[in-house]
Amino acid sequence: MDERCSALEQEEAWKENEISKAARGIRYYQVDSAASIKRVICTQCNQSNPVTDVDLENLSLDCSECDTTLDLTDPDRIVTVSTKNHPEVAQMQYLHQLQQRQRELAMAHQGTPLQPQSTAYAQQLEALMTRPLPSSLSNLVAAAAAAPYPPRTGPPTP
Repeated sequence: MDERCSALEQEEAWKENEISKAARGIRYYQVDSAASIKRVICTQCNQSNPVTDVDLENLSLDCSECDTTLDLTDPDRIVTVSTKNHPEVAQMQYLHQLQQRQRELAMAHQGTPLQPQSTAYAQQLEALMTRPLPSSLSNLVAAAAAAPYPPRTGPPTP
């Protein structure tokens, strides 16, 4: 009986902790660490920003939208989201990287020297580019490849 009470107390404490996190706006998902990314939500513009190992070492991150410096000393601020269960997150990450690349190209065009990227960032990018497609996308690509193409016709003759 005593063990059952202890288990119920632990469950109640866990629920209270989750409710407290939800009240503070912290959102967590159950994730597989191999298929997840860490993100932090900006307190100013509510933009979701990817967190890299370098950011975790520096314990700070600049928001991609409003350039607010975000403090990463509180681990509860960092949200881990599964790209497997939430493909839109992977799409957001891709768009964020695309925006960052466009900014780098614009800076290079203006003659501003680029800041060197860390090896961890390069490894992370390489891992993203070489990982296999999710099964839903693989099936879609396979179906598109197997579909017969309609015959090409020339321009209409008058």
